[in-house]
Amino acid sequence: MLLSLAAGPATGALAAGPAASQSVRQDSSLVLPGMSVERGFGALTLAVHVDERFARVDVGVLLGGRVMGTLALVPGRAAGTLDFADGPASVRGSVGVRFAPPGGRSALVGDFVVQQGSAQLPFRGEVVAWLSPPGLVLQRDTVWVTPELRVETDVLWDATQPV
Repeated sequence: MLLSLAAGPATGALAAGPAASQSVRQDSSLVLPGMSVERGFGALTLAVHVDERFARVDVGVLLGGRVMGTLALVPGRAAGTLDFADGPASVRGSVGVRFAPPGGRSALVGDFVVQQGSAQLPFRGEVVAWLSPPGLVLQRDTVWVTPELRVETDVLWDATQPV
């Protein structure tokens, strides 16, 4: 059985049909940075927030409607493990983020299997995608010079600037 996720801008829905493949495929629509969206995969829901200024994606993991954990994905920690179980439902696998320079297509990708009782729903592909905003901050460093004075340094991703 082929499972495909037809995703709109805010939610996704599973549709099942006969096919030779046992994988889940998804046609991901672009979201805007700053948006929060939910994507459903059987008993698993991924609540995704794409930061509008920083290279950061927060992923909430819900299994059977119950919050199991959160992942904060940034360039230095761009992947996270999904290894959760709640009663007859479980998920095993990983999610990762591919950050692109401003104007490029960034994406949260997944490779996991959701088990609900005896049914398995494998997924491999894009969970959500977006165009990276201009002035994307890769990293922010803060140094306190005195108790009243701090210095913040932002490292911006600019594809046109040589390293």
